[in-house]
Amino acid sequence: MIKGKGFLKNYLSGEDDVTILSRKHHSLRGHEEAVGSYGDDYINSYRNCPIRRIRQYDYLINSYNNSRNTIEKEFFDPVDSNFCYLCGLNEPQTLDHFHPSSSTPQFSITRHNLIRCCGKCNSKKSDRLPLSDLNLRHPYLDNIYNNHEILFDVFFNAAIKNIEGDIIFDIETRAKDELSNYFKRQINKAIKELEINLRVSRRVNTYLTTICREWNSYGSTNRERQANFRRFRNREFRRSNYKEFFAYKILAEPGMTTFIDQLIRQP
Repeated sequence: MIKGKGFLKNYLSGEDDVTILSRKHHSLRGHEEAVGSYGDDYINSYRNCPIRRIRQYDYLINSYNNSRNTIEKEFFDPVDSNFCYLCGLNEPQTLDHFHPSSSTPQFSITRHNLIRCCGKCNSKKSDRLPLSDLNLRHPYLDNIYNNHEILFDVFFNAAIKNIEGDIIFDIETRAKDELSNYFKRQINKAIKELEINLRVSRRVNTYLTTICREWNSYGSTNRERQANFRRFRNREFRRSNYKEFFAYKILAEPGMTTFIDQLIRQP
């Protein structure tokens, strides 16, 4: 997921935002010290950052927009993170301002405020405040990327066979059971606001249906299939391929292969 242990942490703790970008973008020259001080404040107290618009830094929004391709290259090239920090499924094709640039233009090009995420999550999050509106955790400063951590899980409810012969799974996305009640409430609110449950259910269900269509290729007995699903589950978790991980996790549950095998064999 990350090129080298702790690479992201080292990358983010290096030479910061405007110091690098001002070498390439003349509109930033002469403002390094002023804007850099906001970057330091952000790192030290991002949860308590005053969310107020300082209009004298509106020009940074334009600088970000005009330099977007270059800025994205700064972020995407050195760090090979293959999942969106919000949904955990899609590849991160865009940069999201954790604190929206519309309300805090002073953080428009602060490196810690630019988060890799997929286009759908970026659109759903929009300009809503990440802490007060969505209760999101910061993926860099809370070490979500470094710990391969996705804070929700999928849970199996039921499965049926439709008239076309495909197995349809009823699965639910919610906060992990091992989290405290406080974090569960936070994460479940984000799942609801960003419509993550529907999106995860669709993606994982599609993958599960494909596996069931090729059921016999995963083993000649249910015991062999379950062993393979456990092995695949662990492999995909190490790779941070969460769509595949969630699917194999469901199929690796005790008794699941027998139950699905019976459904498949039903006329």
